[in-house]
Amino acid sequence: MVTDGEIETSDPLGLLTPGIAITAGLILLLLFCMAVVLLWVAVRRARRAQLGTNGRLALRMVTGDRSARALTAQRYRLRREMRATNEALAGAAGAHSETGDLSHIAATLSRTARHLDNQLRTAAHDPSQAVRQQASTDLAPKVEQTANVASQIRQQLARLEMAVATDELEQARTRIDGEVQALDTWVSTYQRLHRA
Repeated sequence: MVTDGEIETSDPLGLLTPGIAITAGLILLLLFCMAVVLLWVAVRRARRAQLGTNGRLALRMVTGDRSARALTAQRYRLRREMRATNEALAGAAGAHSETGDLSHIAATLSRTARHLDNQLRTAAHDPSQAVRQQASTDLAPKVEQTANVASQIRQQLARLEMAVATDELEQARTRIDGEVQALDTWVSTYQRLHRA
């Protein structure tokens, strides 16, 4: 039974005291903060893993013998070209631009680049300098050709985006010209009616 001045609680055993409630709340707050920090650390590690791969390649380009540096430089260039091409394709897809067969060509090129990257990595880790030098000489034209095709894909995507932007700009200009003519007609009509 509740008398005046007392508040009924839903704790029939009397175990929930204000101190216990505050402690439980602090523990829950601490657990929530720990979960947020762990999520933040996981996201940072994922981002650093991608940066770490590029950093390791950049470090290998300045260390080791000439043949290993050349192979690593080729591998770095290949990855940079493919990353730029994939970003350009993603941008075109995000803008809902028509890419035609470029996406299929880029997918084929991406598979070729992965295969070439594996060859470069394997050759760079070979203990024989002669093998590394020969692989660098043999794979350089393939890397150059792959990089050129990737560049051509990006150039074509840029041309397509420019054509779409020009077309949209022309459509907007036509609509604005129509609106200006309509406003001019309305103003002249309004002025004639207002004078009369």
